[in-house]
Amino acid sequence: MKHLRLTFVFVVIGLSLAALWITNYMMGIHAPIRAAASAKAGILADICGGGDEEEGGGCEDVIKSKDGYISIPWWVATTEDVTDEQGHTSKKPVIRWSSAKIPVAQLGQCYYIFLLVWFVFTGLPRRASRRWHLLPMVLSIIAVLATSYYLYVMAFKMEQWCRLCVLLHLIDFLACGLVVALWPRAEKAKSRTKTKRQKVPLETASAPGETLAGQHVCATLALVLALVWMSFLHREDQLQAAGAFLRASRTEKSMLRAQKDIRFVVGALAASKPMNIPPRSTQLTIGDPNARHELIMFTDLQCPACRSFESRLSKEILPLWKGQLKVTLRHYPLCRDCNEGSKIHHPQACNAAYAVEAARAVGGQTAARRMHDEIIENYAEVKKPNFAPVGYDRFAREMELDVERFQEAFQGPEVRRIVLRDIELAKSLGITGTPTVFFDGRRLYSYPLQTNNMHFWKELARRQLAAAARQQEQASGAGMSVPPGG
Repeated sequence: MKHLRLTFVFVVIGLSLAALWITNYMMGIHAPIRAAASAKAGILADICGGGDEEEGGGCEDVIKSKDGYISIPWWVATTEDVTDEQGHTSKKPVIRWSSAKIPVAQLGQCYYIFLLVWFVFTGLPRRASRRWHLLPMVLSIIAVLATSYYLYVMAFKMEQWCRLCVLLHLIDFLACGLVVALWPRAEKAKSRTKTKRQKVPLETASAPGETLAGQHVCATLALVLALVWMSFLHREDQLQAAGAFLRASRTEKSMLRAQKDIRFVVGALAASKPMNIPPRSTQLTIGDPNARHELIMFTDLQCPACRSFESRLSKEILPLWKGQLKVTLRHYPLCRDCNEGSKIHHPQACNAAYAVEAARAVGGQTAARRMHDEIIENYAEVKKPNFAPVGYDRFAREMELDVERFQEAFQGPEVRRIVLRDIELAKSLGITGTPTVFFDGRRLYSYPLQTNNMHFWKELARRQLAAAARQQEQASGAGMSVPPGG
């Protein structure tokens, strides 16, 4: 029995080391400076299925989501301007309460550092000091409860899975079971013919005070190391960011400046060279086809980031433009069935694109738009790998389309040629992931900075609408008219 329990201790130590390796990779995803160096390749990157920012979905979307952080009250030291009676202004140090965002991965890192240090220094829990074993056991149970919550978040709130997170959660469950199994139990009494001295366990004959003191020291050491590790990670990221800024090239400095100055971002976009993106007659367009400006979005109907951006487009971005912006959707399914070499494999992405084009072949632009919306609204059902093509037949039937014609178009070569042409065009433009967006032919680089930033869209719409108004005034003064398309 003792040998089995000793094996449990070594397994917990091994699981802690594996979990520290995984959480360190996750912290690399949280910190862009570290991510560029370490979180783009290797076994863990292969488990995640790729780490391109623009690809959407997978580990990065889950780890960087709002549920990937815990906000705790914190105080920060700062200064404020104070003016005296003579009008002199001076800086006064003040301390204000704020909130600090702690990555969940960092808390997990501290927890596994504690487990590692605890079992390396204490070994097998002894009955004489079993109350100290309550500490790792309670922490393990809390970790399992947190793990259960995050599994629920991925399954029902985010509707996407981080494979690396699931692996780490499995380690949580296994480690908790082993820690609970290591609880010291009373030894069964041996033969009655033995003397009382023989019945007394050896560990109770030792000095219990010394054992308890040793356990207490180890517990304190583990907690201190966990806290030091937490602060060290923050300090390391700050130093790396500062060093990277000092070593940054002109382009990198421009990107750092762009994060703080939206006007600079819009100006840089206007100064960039537009790309030639030839239209196709069957492309899906949202808004006025004769609008002055066009936003082309290469999308994957199984991409969570695309779904989120499309929702923001219809609810927040398009209303800013007062009918002067149209959105054109082009296909770039991240599915190896039709897009060879894709780092991410969304099993239903190709079929979803085929369904939209088949609906267009049967019912025109309106039917294509409705099929697109049906697929987006039923995302949780369609994304399952076993979702059969007959499911799209059900959507077509609910839309009152001719199901036989829809099936024929879905299986026919024409819709596949349309999707393949879009994929080849995307690759020629250097696109590797979704959503990839072009505004009037100019690519919006850095997905979180531009396409997901409402300050950027408000400033861009303000400038373009003001320029259109000035052009209209000049044309009216000269007795000319400006065509709707600019």
